[in-house]
Amino acid sequence: MLTPKQLSDLPEPLLRLYSEVENDIIADMARRLSRMDFIPSARWQFKKLEELGYSREYILQRLARALGIAKRELEKLMENAADMALESDYEIYRRAGLEPPPLSASPVMQAVLEAGLENTFGLFENLTRTTANTATRQFEHALDRAWLQITSGAFSHTEAVKMAIKGLASKGVAAITYPTGHTDYLDVAVRRATVTGVNQTALKLQEALADEMGCDLVETSAHEGARPSHAVWQGKIFSRSGTHPKYPDFRQSTGYGTGEGLGGWNCRHSFFPYFEGMEPVYPDSELAGMNEKKYEYNGKKLTQYEAEQVQRNIERHIRKWKREFKAMESAGVPTDEAAAKLNQWHRRMDDFLKQTGLKRQKEREMIVTTRKGGASATRNTGKVLSFNPDADFTINVPGYTPKQLEALSAASLEVARSGGLDGKEHLILVDRDIATLVYRETGDQNTVGGEKFWRFLSDNKDNSFIFVHNHNTDGFFSETDMNTLVNTPNIEAMIAVRLDGVKYFAQKKEGLTPPGVFWDAVFAEELKGLNDLVKNGKITSGERARLREEIIVNAILRKYTKGLIELDGRK
Repeated sequence: MLTPKQLSDLPEPLLRLYSEVENDIIADMARRLSRMDFIPSARWQFKKLEELGYSREYILQRLARALGIAKRELEKLMENAADMALESDYEIYRRAGLEPPPLSASPVMQAVLEAGLENTFGLFENLTRTTANTATRQFEHALDRAWLQITSGAFSHTEAVKMAIKGLASKGVAAITYPTGHTDYLDVAVRRATVTGVNQTALKLQEALADEMGCDLVETSAHEGARPSHAVWQGKIFSRSGTHPKYPDFRQSTGYGTGEGLGGWNCRHSFFPYFEGMEPVYPDSELAGMNEKKYEYNGKKLTQYEAEQVQRNIERHIRKWKREFKAMESAGVPTDEAAAKLNQWHRRMDDFLKQTGLKRQKEREMIVTTRKGGASATRNTGKVLSFNPDADFTINVPGYTPKQLEALSAASLEVARSGGLDGKEHLILVDRDIATLVYRETGDQNTVGGEKFWRFLSDNKDNSFIFVHNHNTDGFFSETDMNTLVNTPNIEAMIAVRLDGVKYFAQKKEGLTPPGVFWDAVFAEELKGLNDLVKNGKITSGERARLREEIIVNAILRKYTKGLIELDGRK
């Protein structure tokens, strides 16, 4: 049996992962809104479709990357949950004089675990597809509303954009819209998919073990804060077959096997074997106490369930204002209101906890971000950029002297200016030890670094260089960039400079042995989710190629470098 506490804690790693995804998607939408030229209707539809295409591509990229990580996390969750659920049942069977088989020795239970994994993987694959579609429609509605407000003269550009961002950040990224019109948002969908998938798999394992042990009776778990429809059957004994003269039918009484019942949507109840003659785990007096109004908030008595519902509401408001703060910040819009509201709801939470004595659950208030240097610029849409002479091309990263940073900044400006003039990629090597620009090369529109470049590196094996080059689109590091960085001993860092002033910096880890490997083999797990999407027809092979490179680049950055630093010099 999995305890309610174990089930409550299970989704937290995945919620943190998808919280970061949600934050990135909303920030990307906010930046696009802030830069939109809300032009007359003849050209508006074309411009809108173009932005929707870029936005959907970005959403798919972020979700596909998360899916590969989520599948690995789910495998660990399932295995741990199976061990925990069965171990407590094993103890009961042994007390009854039985010897249950271990999971590894039961083909039936192995098949149940495998089926549970596949089913839960399917939930997350569907979530990727539905979120991409629903979130794109969400962005389209925000664009249309802002366009109508601006072109009608009802609101200024700044006012309309701010209202659109507030609307997007209010509830988060839409994940699923049902035929009834009800919408589930990403955090809700991830929590439900995780808890439901893992708990149902654990329960089916327990069922399979009960069948092998010939056990008909089960006792349901109980916890404070149960929803009223579940409180009526928690902590009671039932017959799985429904044929026992003393105990009621398990499925009919608890709704087991349905979405509303035990083990259904977001349910934290479980069951465990019971043999007549054993003392029930939950005596009637304890069950009665679980529904007492033992908490007081603002003069009102509350049960555990009611108090937790108040806490969940405050947590939702904290997440909402955190999302809005980050979205406004990404769009360059004032964050005063969001900051004030965030402080207000934090104070309300402090007061609530003080009055009730409940514990804070900070993970439920989190909006995760791991990016250095603030919010990320939209990237990898294929958009061709023009050189912006007003942008800031300064390189300011840790670990370098002022003179070295001055040389890197000069190289950054030079490659960007040159790329803006001829549309080609330009490369400069900066010698770290003497802080000097020692090598220059001009490539074509998409690549730079030919035979002459490699000969120079071979002739200067004892030197340490920083590779500085420009990208004429909004492209991020390429797979070729990362190969050059991690497999070339005398290149210690890579800088990609966009013509609009965004710079990407990565420095490889010290003492790194050049891997010189086939990345698809090294990062097979990261790519598994992407391959499954292609296999199931949810993305095209063209989308797969683009997403593959992004996944590999980010995986290389995590494993072989000290991390990505993004410097935004746009003006």
